[in-house]
Amino acid sequence: MKRTAIIAGSFLTAILALIIAGQLTRRGPWAQPGGPAANPPAKDFSLNMSLFDPHNDAELIRISAALKDSAEIRVTKAARIGHSYEFGKGTVRVPIAAGAAGGAAKDAGSLRAPSSFTLQFEQASYRTVDADIAAPGAATSGQAARISLPGNCTGTFDDGTVVRFKSLDVNYQTQGLVELRSSQPVEIERETPFLRLSGKAGLTGRFDRKEGVYKIDFPAPVYAFMRREAGQAFLGLRGSDAKTGTAPTYVCVKCDGVLALDWGARRIVFDRNVVIAPTESPEVPVAAGDQRVECHRLTVSLDPAKEELAGAAAERGPDLPVRAVWGTVRIESGKAVWDAAADTAELTDSPHMWGKTKDFRFDTTAARILMDNRGRLARLFGPIKTFIDQEASPARDKLPSAWDLDADYGEVLFNEGKGFTIKEITASADPALPSPNAIRFLSRKEGAVRAEGGKLRYDVESQVLVVTGVPPRRPFLHVERPGEKLLAEAERVSFSFREGGIVLEERVEAKVTQKSERAGEHVHRLNAHWVRIAGQAESGVSSVTARAKDASEPLCLEYDGPPRCRLIGGSLLWERERDVAIVSPFQDIAAQRIEFLTGELQCRELRFLPAAAKANASGDVAIRLRTEHGELTISADAAECAVDPTQLQDSGPPALTALRSIKASAGAGKKVILQGDAIQAEAGELDYDAADDILLLKGPDRQRFRYTGAAGADELAAQTVTFVPSENRVTLSGGVTGLVHQKNWGDAPQVPNDPRVPSTPWRYEARTAQVQLRREGKAWTIAGLVAQGDVRLANDEMPIQVTGDQLAFDPGTQTITLGAPQQSASFQTIRYGTPPEASWLNARTIKIQRRERLDQGKAHPEIFGVMSDDVTCIFHLRSFQRTGTMSDLVPDKITVNADSVNLIIPADRAPGGATALQAEAVGHVGFRTSAESRNAPAYFGSGARAEYQHNPFRFRLRGDAASGKAALTHPLGTEKAYTISIRRRSDGSLQYESDDSLSAPESESAAR
Repeated sequence: MKRTAIIAGSFLTAILALIIAGQLTRRGPWAQPGGPAANPPAKDFSLNMSLFDPHNDAELIRISAALKDSAEIRVTKAARIGHSYEFGKGTVRVPIAAGAAGGAAKDAGSLRAPSSFTLQFEQASYRTVDADIAAPGAATSGQAARISLPGNCTGTFDDGTVVRFKSLDVNYQTQGLVELRSSQPVEIERETPFLRLSGKAGLTGRFDRKEGVYKIDFPAPVYAFMRREAGQAFLGLRGSDAKTGTAPTYVCVKCDGVLALDWGARRIVFDRNVVIAPTESPEVPVAAGDQRVECHRLTVSLDPAKEELAGAAAERGPDLPVRAVWGTVRIESGKAVWDAAADTAELTDSPHMWGKTKDFRFDTTAARILMDNRGRLARLFGPIKTFIDQEASPARDKLPSAWDLDADYGEVLFNEGKGFTIKEITASADPALPSPNAIRFLSRKEGAVRAEGGKLRYDVESQVLVVTGVPPRRPFLHVERPGEKLLAEAERVSFSFREGGIVLEERVEAKVTQKSERAGEHVHRLNAHWVRIAGQAESGVSSVTARAKDASEPLCLEYDGPPRCRLIGGSLLWERERDVAIVSPFQDIAAQRIEFLTGELQCRELRFLPAAAKANASGDVAIRLRTEHGELTISADAAECAVDPTQLQDSGPPALTALRSIKASAGAGKKVILQGDAIQAEAGELDYDAADDILLLKGPDRQRFRYTGAAGADELAAQTVTFVPSENRVTLSGGVTGLVHQKNWGDAPQVPNDPRVPSTPWRYEARTAQVQLRREGKAWTIAGLVAQGDVRLANDEMPIQVTGDQLAFDPGTQTITLGAPQQSASFQTIRYGTPPEASWLNARTIKIQRRERLDQGKAHPEIFGVMSDDVTCIFHLRSFQRTGTMSDLVPDKITVNADSVNLIIPADRAPGGATALQAEAVGHVGFRTSAESRNAPAYFGSGARAEYQHNPFRFRLRGDAASGKAALTHPLGTEKAYTISIRRRSDGSLQYESDDSLSAPESESAAR
């Protein structure tokens, strides 16, 4: 705004030029001292009169008016000469810039003024008084003059400025002192730049050239209107009207004291209860709206070179501070200074700023506040102390409502085109300070929530407050409640007042300390890319949500317990009410992980329940279990892990808790997979008890357990399978089946002189079984195997099947034992051949060895068996190899009873291989033949021993010295001898031979 107050100065110059300029020279009627008065002029004639400067003879003013019949020159008793003139309607023209007076005024400090001033009046009175008589045309230092304009008068400058008076008195003294007085309303108006000044009580002017005083005072009430330039503010007043959206055109300044125009100091001073407000019309009265500045005194400084305002300064009074109101924002201070060139207003002397929106209120103090009109913001310089009260959010999660903000520097940014509504608030450390202090944002209630950093930004629209750092320092968050404290660092800390919650972003490092008398002190640590903390102001943190950046930087929660563990994954949700931590996938992180002292669990979604000391996993579950005897891996669809809070590692951060138990399960059509070093198992469900070191496999179907030995993988299956890693023991129950490679039976010697063993495995079935394993290098060997209940044993390369009530593998002797001596209540059975011609061998106990016999450098596999206790053997003779027509006299089978039987069965599945069985019966041998379909003759007999060969059939019955001769009863009678042999004829019938000599073994026995 240009030349807003120079009009009054121009008017003053005109008045000065009218009656002062050193000494006045009058070229007109005069009289000698003491002589008669001059002849009066004719009544009401027109007069053109000029006044000249006696020093340089320059014209000061020119009066053109009707001179009334009242002019006189009078000599008073005090030897003073007085001049008196009365004028009617006329004008006074003042050449302001010409003459010595104009030059003196400029040198004294006046504004750059128009070149001339013309005053129109209805009537005027002119009076002068001389203290000493002087020659005509000579003025003395004691001369004084007064011009009275009792009626309306209007002054016009050649630049268009108009001044209107109701009346005006001008007093002059030759010493250079001029006084102006008017008790009637005065108006000054200029169009470019616009100024309208309205003084209801007139004015008082004092212009002292000698003292350098050029001042006009306007008594209250006074209004001054100034039109602002485009985009310019006055003490920050520049907002658009909130209702219409239009920018106010004028600024009105009103005061209850004196308005002083001081051209000596180049300023305009408004005194007492000053109100500055924008208005759309330069008319009084102007109501103080929601945008105004109030102060005790306002000083407007002028720029004479640019004919415009240079600035303004507002000051506090005894009962009125400087108060700026911008909509819902207010500032109070002791002083405010406006710089027109920079278009800024600086408030100092304990400034105090407060404001509100629909959602929050704030109250702040600072060392100084700078209103930046061009930037549409208020700059606050610290130390800054701010109180913030946030409206309660309807959201479930609520932050505290009362906050404090401490900072060195802050900014309040206003919306463009929306009046003085706040867009955002920022705060930071003062960049001008060599060691800037961090900002502190904390809840007022015992500082329960506190954030510190280098910068703060609050967005009013979103109600989000963000705290950031200044490298290398990062912002940190402190949340505290009784028994719990959270400390966190991140690149950004955000407070969301609308949604309720605190968000930390990028390289988040959080530490939570919990302390109680029962559990002691525990420190939990969380590293993540993004963290949100939610809760209630009264109850504290209710939930924590965390996310990882990507697979290269997963989140990690080190839970200090109880129980202690480490959670790693993509996304974390912790809920205080349910006391659960849920880890789930995020972006490219599909697998979540929890680590314990003795293992870790990996899955798609993980639920950790600290109070219950459990972790529930679902989806692609993989558990790695570390034991003293090796590492096991469990794969499942779901699992539950319980931990032991009392069992911790001895050293090394962070301390972890050991697993107590595992319960794993699989979905429909799937299996739980257990894998270890050379071990694999499949089951519908798996339970692990760490205290007893037991793995239990169970489910609706049979479970399978495999271990790998030197000869290959042995497989076990049962309804339930129990594995004890510490003891290397496998226990099976319900529908047991097993496959055992004989080479996996340990390091016992094989058949004498033959280190080779067969590779074809044994297969067995039972109701229950127990396998004892032993580790040999990278492979497993069987240290023992026991099966019970409905036992069945078979070998794929041998035509036999063995059944019994119990079975035992002895790796030391490479012996399979069925039944137990002196214990078995039932018979064990060996069956060979093909039904219905299969042969049966029964005994209380059967011991079997699978071996290889060397014959001319070639290995022949065979089974060597020992049957004892109530042995009964039934051999089907119909399975003999036929060479012709079978006789009807051939019996179907032969039954042998003995105390024990040794048998050899070749492991040969070739045709006829199954008939190459050989057996030796010992002790109380008895036999008989029988035929079910024919009337074949019956043979029966007894002896001490018997030898049996199946094909070709041969049966030799022997006696001994102790038992006597063997006896044979046949269709033709009875035969006794020490050796009786029965053979098959070509037609299949039997024939016998006897030998009464005592064989060598029997002779030696008798000799002994």
